[in-house]
Amino acid sequence: MLNIVVLFVLLRALVYKPVRKFMRARADGIQKQIDEAQRLADENAAAGKAGESRLAEAGAEAAALLARSQKQAAELIDAAAKEAEAQAKKRIRQTDETIRQMKRDASAAMETQITEMALALAAELLSRELSAADQQAAIDAFFHRGGLDKEPRRAS
Repeated sequence: MLNIVVLFVLLRALVYKPVRKFMRARADGIQKQIDEAQRLADENAAAGKAGESRLAEAGAEAAALLARSQKQAAELIDAAAKEAEAQAKKRIRQTDETIRQMKRDASAAMETQITEMALALAAELLSRELSAADQQAAIDAFFHRGGLDKEPRRAS
């Protein structure tokens, strides 16, 4: 869970905020272009000499500019989203591999510890001849001395 939270925070800081900042900057640029197109249209209307043909031409040009800008913005947003998704998938794969490696390492460490404990117990039991009750007492003492909190199993 911690890895997922850290991954979410990292992705938010590294991907979401820069993409959002980029989208805002792009929207401001588009708005400036729209404002510029509107200013040109107003100048044409005020001039009066150019007449209706210039006004229609400026409107068509502004619409084409707006359409191109919107299309470019949509393409940039899609590309940024795809890139962010690819990066997120890559980081998830890396995190999964790290978790799998940590599990393998922990399993190997536990196996080594269990083997060492079993060998130590066997050495202790083999060092003297004991009755069944003495053997069980030695096993109980060994596991409690080893720091295990679990109740040792009783031999049947």
